[in-house]
Amino acid sequence: MTTNSNQLLVGRKIDQEFLSKLEIGHDYVAERGSESKCPVTPGAITKNPGDLRINVTPSDKIVMARTLATIIYRGNPSRVFVVYRDTVDAQYMESQDLIKFPKWLMDDPRKQQERSIRINEMLRPPKDEYDKDWLGDELEDKIYDTLAYFLYLQRTK
Repeated sequence: MTTNSNQLLVGRKIDQEFLSKLEIGHDYVAERGSESKCPVTPGAITKNPGDLRINVTPSDKIVMARTLATIIYRGNPSRVFVVYRDTVDAQYMESQDLIKFPKWLMDDPRKQQERSIRINEMLRPPKDEYDKDWLGDELEDKIYDTLAYFLYLQRTK
């Protein structure tokens, strides 16, 4: 292991058996060339409440997250995990104070790095683009850390 991966693992518990049964289902970022071309995460669509920093009309849909990858656990039972990241528009929606969070600040590349990357287990296939109940709640720390480490290993190959 490199120094970077050692630093990543400080304070983390990685389940080696679980790790050994993981594989990438889809890597949408690699397949499509950029995060902005990744599919919309079902359930992550809302209407624009009139925020002028968002480049759509108030009646338009806003994409709140895009699916970056899926991870398959080949154990018994098999499981699917969805990796997704909040969009810039989601960040705007979370930062409603226009004086405290002006557009120039929100557009800064350093601010963009603050967008959350989330991992949840898929409970069932989504019914439609508005279905918010197809993903499970937060994962236990050991599973989340193992999945995050798996993604790190995939990206650094």
